Amino acid sequence: MDAEQIKELKGDVDVSDAVKKAREDFRYVLSQSNYITPNYLDYQSIEKNGVTHGYALVLPFNTDDKELFVPAGLVKKDDPKMFVAAVCYQGGKPVDLLMFNSVLFAKTKKPVKYDKKRGEYVVKIKDIKHDSMQVHALGHVIGNL
Repeated sequence: MDAEQIKELKGDVDVSDAVKKAREDFRYVLSQSNYITPNYLDYQSIEKNGVTHGYALVLPFNTDDKELFVPAGLVKKDDPKMFVAAVCYQGGKPVDLLMFNSVLFAKTKKPVKYDKKRGEYVVKIKDIKHDSMQVHALGHVIGNL
């Protein structure tokens, strides 16, 4: 098999530079909490002491945008171990990490809405420091894994 045939079989797994940077920042932040985060195509596993506690779809989020767009086909709504991790950037620098459980996407109410035209979920994030966002803060989520 040549390289093109292999690419067709496994799908196009290339991701943007912004997503690559978000994954690197996600791995770094979780490593500070003694978690390891191996890659699994579109997801990052969240492991500690050889036990998998969950996995995350890691996406970059520019705080000026106020909306995070999440590909609907990548959210496993029926798996409570699945998270959408938004690595929050302000001026190109990481400032926070929010983790939304997949259960929120099944309900599609605040802060998550489904955009039928785009085939994506839209997570409204007006202020990452607002009290309503603190339940999605990394420290809170990791403490409850």
